[in-house]
Amino acid sequence: MATQGKQAISRTRCKVRIVGFNDMLTEGNVFLAYNQRISDLLNDDRDFLPIETDEGEVKVISKRAIMEVEVLELDRAEAPRGKRHEDVVAVLSANAYDVIGVAHDADDATIRLRYMALKDEVSRARLAALTANTDLLLAAEQIGKRYDAAYDSITNARKIEAIAIAMRDAQPKRRRFGEA
Repeated sequence: MATQGKQAISRTRCKVRIVGFNDMLTEGNVFLAYNQRISDLLNDDRDFLPIETDEGEVKVISKRAIMEVEVLELDRAEAPRGKRHEDVVAVLSANAYDVIGVAHDADDATIRLRYMALKDEVSRARLAALTANTDLLLAAEQIGKRYDAAYDSITNARKIEAIAIAMRDAQPKRRRFGEA
């Protein structure tokens, strides 16, 4: 099938629910090429995933921020053989704190130490000295990117919270009528 000298690629519409860090929830449609699975789409070399909302708006989501993808509905008329709409692809656990492996009330130093220890475990240079398996090295690199995204999510949320507290404390105290 060609249009104006260009090769058109047929796509399958797949309705998904994406859960990201800090419980970000997005629902919409992703488009799969013939014989492509959701896991293939999530693991390709692109850093971002386009998703079309029900309103027709296209959002671009960083794959590093995706925790879970649930397939809600697959267009059966266009579905490649062997696709199951019940599939749930869990990329990571429920939230950024679980990825790093610390409690929500942990202090910043504890979180940073744990993050640095995890990054050291999946260090590409360290693993390259142990094995020449490129698949293992690529997997370790992806895990490292997930640790980076989780740590960035935690630190950014804490910075925003600190700014909000500072702004609230900087506001002048309001007195009620009749108070001295």
